[in-house]
Amino acid sequence: MEQKRNLRPLWYVIAVSLVVFAGQQTHFAFQRLGGPVWLAWLFPINESAFEHIKMAVVTLPIMIIAIRLIDGIRGGALVAAFAVSLLVAFAIEQGVFYVFYWIMGGHNLIVSIILFVIGQAAACTAAYFVAHRFGSWNPVWIVVTVLAAIHIAAMVATSYATPRWEVYRDTEVNLYGLDAAEHYLENGHEHEGDH
Repeated sequence: MEQKRNLRPLWYVIAVSLVVFAGQQTHFAFQRLGGPVWLAWLFPINESAFEHIKMAVVTLPIMIIAIRLIDGIRGGALVAAFAVSLLVAFAIEQGVFYVFYWIMGGHNLIVSIILFVIGQAAACTAAYFVAHRFGSWNPVWIVVTVLAAIHIAAMVATSYATPRWEVYRDTEVNLYGLDAAEHYLENGHEHEGDH
């Protein structure tokens, strides 16, 4: 009798690839859509280190859906997996990007792409691990989910009222938030982008 081939690893490779590809596409979505201010909370609007995390918030649900469809995991495990994956992405895509930008005084396209792919892959791995290893709700996941929710709320708020902190500064045009986005829109080009 021929053994049935396990396609789960292939489906997960496809899911992670979709997350990375979709993240790259969201990098330019704001400018490509004409810069509607009401979408500033959802898509990166400039080249600041902070804006890059929006790519994870928009695309990591693809991995959560994959975990649900491939392995049938549901409920609190998926919420916890999403929250942990966001925090991993936040740490890599904001923390490491910011440190790199600060040390280098700007970005390097190749290094930024590598950091983005590592961040997305690590976030997807974290989501898989949490969903499969820890299953149901517990106090730690509640704390993690609250922290992720606070970070998302801060992300939305600072998209419209951007602090003049270095992590929010667009290193290409030396502007912040929507001011940098308007610069790119007025000059007829997308922000240079790393991805």
